Amino acid sequence: MENAVRYICVSEPERNLSGDIYTEVYGTPYEANAAADYAWSRLTQSERKRRHIFAAMITEECLDEEAFTEDGTIWEMWKDLYDFPGAFDSAEFEGKE
Repeated sequence: MENAVRYICVSEPERNLSGDIYTEVYGTPYEANAAADYAWSRLTQSERKRRHIFAAMITEECLDEEAFTEDGTIWEMWKDLYDFPGAFDSAEFEGKE
């Protein structure tokens, strides 16, 4: 197994709130950050108080065993994520504005 890395943009409900989780996998940290920044910019102030959007890194160690198939790796089947320098995180915005 090669030592592969991918980057992901995650949009999830804030803690203690219910809702859908949306993810998109990218090949570079720049792409994941751009997607997270764009997703955040599209939210209203009200929505920003209910959503957490961030970019993260996925390594093969982060993946569920079932993510490795004969057809390739399913990067969306992660069980853990890593932060990377400069990663977008909406939690860093005071007041979520």
